[in-house]
Amino acid sequence: MNKAQEKAIIWDFDGTIYHSEDSYREYAKCIGNLIGSSDGDFVEKCMGVIKDRENKVGDDGWAVIANLSKGRISEAEMNKCFAEVRNKMNMGRISVTLQKSAVEILKIRRVKHFLLTNTPEAYASPLLENLGIKGMFHKIIYSSKKPDLFKEIAEDLLMQENIEASNVLSIGDNYKNDILPSIQMGFTTVFIQLYERNSRADLTVSSLNEAIPFIEKFIEG
Repeated sequence: MNKAQEKAIIWDFDGTIYHSEDSYREYAKCIGNLIGSSDGDFVEKCMGVIKDRENKVGDDGWAVIANLSKGRISEAEMNKCFAEVRNKMNMGRISVTLQKSAVEILKIRRVKHFLLTNTPEAYASPLLENLGIKGMFHKIIYSSKKPDLFKEIAEDLLMQENIEASNVLSIGDNYKNDILPSIQMGFTTVFIQLYERNSRADLTVSSLNEAIPFIEKFIEG
């Protein structure tokens, strides 16, 4: 196959390849303790918003909790809680569920898999190892600062790998971070939509499993 005809999938990590409601609860608990409100009140408020299909507070659980705590604790305190939770996830003290459908897709080797995650390497790399999928990616970009640096990183990857934009599929659950910049770059997009939002993508699904036929068709097409 001509390299210019090779295909690639750009993956988001948190919330797309794995899910962990327990991590959100632990994050909210840590921040609630720092805020000084009654622990249960802040935790249950956060979890209620995260589970609300009409949630407008944030595009994922991490963002919801961070946005609900803005102005109430410092950024350093917020980062401390994030680090504590991520370390617990890596030590197996917080339940993390790997999406079987993600593994099914990652096993397809006729396409190059790239991972772009905003999570720092210190927290994402051990989790990828624990999940047994780190070696399935052709390249992994940590601390990717999506959406601000998405286009710059993606352009570099495509140039290095000699892959055309029309041969790239982007999968993610955060519209602003993953899908919108992908649309602007001419990528095919699969949006895992958790909340009722006005959005557009080539395929919008409520779970990654629903997208498998579409993804297989993209790879074979």
